[in-house]
Amino acid sequence: MAAPDTVIAGVGVEPFVGRSDRGADALGRAALARALADAWVDLDDVDLFVFGSRFEHPALGQRVLLPLGATGPTILNTENACASGTSALEIAAAYIRAGMATIAVAVGVEHPSDLGSSIPLPQWDKLARVGISHPVRYALEAAKYCAEHGVDPASLAGVTVKNRTHAAKNPAARFQAPVTLEEVLASPVVAEPLHRLQCCANADGAAAAVITTAEVARSRGAEAVRIRALVSGSGARYDRHIDLPTVQRLALAAFEEAGIGPADVDVAEVYDAFVILEALNTERLGFAAPGTAATRIAAGDFTLGSATGPVTNPGGGLLGRGHPLGATGLAQVAEIADQLRGRADGRQVEGASVGLVQTMGGNVRDLEFNAGAVMVLSR
Repeated sequence: MAAPDTVIAGVGVEPFVGRSDRGADALGRAALARALADAWVDLDDVDLFVFGSRFEHPALGQRVLLPLGATGPTILNTENACASGTSALEIAAAYIRAGMATIAVAVGVEHPSDLGSSIPLPQWDKLARVGISHPVRYALEAAKYCAEHGVDPASLAGVTVKNRTHAAKNPAARFQAPVTLEEVLASPVVAEPLHRLQCCANADGAAAAVITTAEVARSRGAEAVRIRALVSGSGARYDRHIDLPTVQRLALAAFEEAGIGPADVDVAEVYDAFVILEALNTERLGFAAPGTAATRIAAGDFTLGSATGPVTNPGGGLLGRGHPLGATGLAQVAEIADQLRGRADGRQVEGASVGLVQTMGGNVRDLEFNAGAVMVLSR
């Protein structure tokens, strides 16, 4: 028997903020409540809860659900760096496809303000031990990209301008004001050529999604979006030759599974912890030729209202929405689900019928990334 159509029946995002006076558990409950209400599902209807977080373990799910009285269903907790929320959704969807659950919920939660101003460097990573932080690593990527393709490093600032402009239209985003190219380039240099506003800011927040079958969603009256493809993997080693970047490999597999190509995508959430990552990922997803994405973004492509390429990061991306690590992937999913349902007030991509989510993240600096995923959704 063929696996049933798996759908996202509801989503919820608790607005991302620089510092919340509520703890991670409370944020998780708030996002969960939003997603259940959106899907017309009661807490007692859920067979499986999967919680994703980078720092909030152990027993995150049990802590979130205990005050709600949900102590009977299966509760799973997972950590996969910045892809923790997406990984939680993948596990939930697999249970639905396998017939092991009828209704599942994935919840991503993070409260990084507890950690201080920056994510601590893991001492088990040899490059981290000598000070290779994430900004340093991606500054090297940016310098290499600009040198290889003859790109003006200043054009990378266009990624921040685009995403902060989009974020200003998203009430759940941390940053509610646009910035100019001049403001981005006037912000302090973190690691040449990256300025502070070219690096995403942490945020406290949570996001959730209800996953079920198309049949169940219809019976509830939920307006669902179909999961056409969900492909995940881990990154290759940087000290070996990489024939095909892993994001590109995952994208090709996802497009094949969905039976579409990059040109069919109307709207996408592209991982942009640093401006260089959005440029590289835009190219590796097949939306732009190698070496062209940064210049095209600076010229206005991929922006709301543009007719060239899919609109990318209409919710503001990590640069505009903020980055609560475990919640980011599910916030990306929520944005695309709302776009496909015509619910993205003020930032709606008109006629959007196919959307894509690309998430990645990691702390092992010898790898491209710890974990990554590419997901294709449709109306």
